[in-house]
Order: sequence, then C-alpha cells, then structure tokens
Amino acid sequence: MIFLSEAVYTKSQAAIIVMTIGLINAVTMGHGYAWLRGFASPFYMWIMIWIVLLPLLIRQIKLAYLVNLVIQVPYLIWVVIYPAILGSNKWYLLTAPVYHLWYYIIPVLSSFFIYWSYKSFKQLEARDIAHELGKRERMVPSFTLNQVGALAAIYNIAATVHGMYGTSIQFGFDHFFYAIIVISAWILIPFIVKLIKPAFIAGIILSVIAMIYIAIFPSLTGMEPWYIYAPRLYNFAYVIFYSITILGMYFCYETYKELR
Repeated sequence: MIFLSEAVYTKSQAAIIVMTIGLINAVTMGHGYAWLRGFASPFYMWIMIWIVLLPLLIRQIKLAYLVNLVIQVPYLIWVVIYPAILGSNKWYLLTAPVYHLWYYIIPVLSSFFIYWSYKSFKQLEARDIAHELGKRERMVPSFTLNQVGALAAIYNIAATVHGMYGTSIQFGFDHFFYAIIVISAWILIPFIVKLIKPAFIAGIILSVIAMIYIAIFPSLTGMEPWYIYAPRLYNFAYVIFYSITILGMYFCYETYKELR
C-alpha cells in the first residue's frame, strides 16, 4: 500500500493521531474501571467514534479532523461531570492521587485537541486548495507513519500504564515498578519527538519490559489473571494496550532503520 509507506504528517496531525490512539485505550480502561466499581455506563460512544475516526485521520481525511475538533468539547464536559453523575467523589478533590492525576492528565492533554484539530484542518484545506490551483503542497511534513506509530506506542505506555497503576492502588496493590515504567516513557517521549535514533531502540526495550511486567502482575498480587476476561471491558483495555505496544515495537524498528 503506497499510502502506508509514503504518508507524511505535520506536527499537528501527528499529535492528533497519537492522542486519539491513547484516548481509545484510556477511555476503554476508564469505562472498565467504572464497571468494576459498580458504575455501569452507556457512554461507549467515545470509543466507537475514535475507532471510526482513526483510520480517516491516518489517511488525512480533512473532515475527520473537523469532526475530532467538534467532539472534543462535549467529551471534555462529560469527563468533568461524569463523577457527579455517578454520585462518587469528584476527581478534582484528589481523593485517590495517582488515579486522579491520570484523570487530570487526560482532559488537559485532550484540550489541545481543539487547537491541533483546527490547525490540521486548515493545513489540509490549504493543501487541497493548492492542488486545485496546480501549486505545490503548503504543508510542512515532520513525521512519517512509522515515526507517528512509534510515538503513539510510547505515549500510550506513558498514559495507559499510569491508569493501570492508579487502578491497582485503588484495589490495594501498590507496585512501584508501574511508576518506573510511566516515568521512563514520559522521559523517552521528547527524544522520540526529536527523532533521536537510540531512543527508538530504548522504546522497543521499554515496550518489552512493560508487556512482560503487566502480564505477570496478576500473579504477583494473587489477582485473577486478566486473560480470563471476567471484568470484560476493563480487561479489553489490556488487549488494546498489547496490540498498540506490539505494533509500536515494529514502528520503532522501522523508524530506527529510516534514521540510519
């Protein structure tokens, strides 16, 4: 497929794709956690919307970026009022610091979606107008698809493992190694963005460590193995996490080869 091997993205477009992948995983885990705590919710629509939008964003469909811009406003409002709907403690009271810090990070970063989506839409609009006039593209490409995929995987480790750490504490299992993985991923992200070649090898190593630790974590705590799928939606977040991380290892390797 030509588009897979030759697609290039501006910084704004790359940011939108990366965070959309992270949001799919994060919202799945958030819904699953609410279900485990006894707060069943019908708001799976956000997950479904982003799953539909993701391939369109990757293919640089202009309308997809506009839709992403529009849905961010109700999404952010929903995140803020969701605890009150359940009658549970407000997340901003930090009654559960690690878990609620994750709750802070997700909407704060998501708020940038509005700007990045608008900027991406305008970039693609200018590109289309330039094509119609027979001129050269005005977009300034910054990342290849492989580089975006590698960044998305490391960002997903940083964001999702933070949520896993918070939920494990909520259920009485405080394992410090989760925090090491999260901090390592956030430290690695700027090097990935700067396309520092050794960072992609470090990304592969971190991905392997994260997957192994998360796989053995239930046996360390005596919890029911996640692969039994007892709490279905929450555990499906693990499936998404592993899928993104494995694919991200491939993208890290391909990017490493691109930079040689």
